[in-house]
Amino acid sequence: IPDKVPGHYNAAGVIDRIGSKYELLITPIVGWLMYLGISAIERYPQFWNTGVTVTEENKERVYRVISNMVSTLKIIMVVVFVSLTINSSLSTPLPVWFTPVYIILIFGAILFCIIRLIKVK
Repeated sequence: IPDKVPGHYNAAGVIDRIGSKYELLITPIVGWLMYLGISAIERYPQFWNTGVTVTEENKERVYRVISNMVSTLKIIMVVVFVSLTINSSLSTPLPVWFTPVYIILIFGAILFCIIRLIKVK
């Protein structure tokens, strides 16, 4: 691992700050903390704001849709943080498509689940 690694990427994936190799630890630590936080939230569906009225009849279906959404977002988040860590450790810029693709994936997953929730209602 080189002594100096990318410390920040702009929205186009261009390296705009160089930092110490020890900064490579920040991304996996933040990613791990986010993963643990999302996993904790995933365990308590009764606290989720579903946007639909949850009844005894639709409770299982609504919780399944929301659980699938949270799991999908967790996978996307892990892929993003692993990609950032790999690119930083190799001192390479991010591909131009990286930011738009992960934003589309995140909002696409949320929109897909909202549509499914409306149908479950």
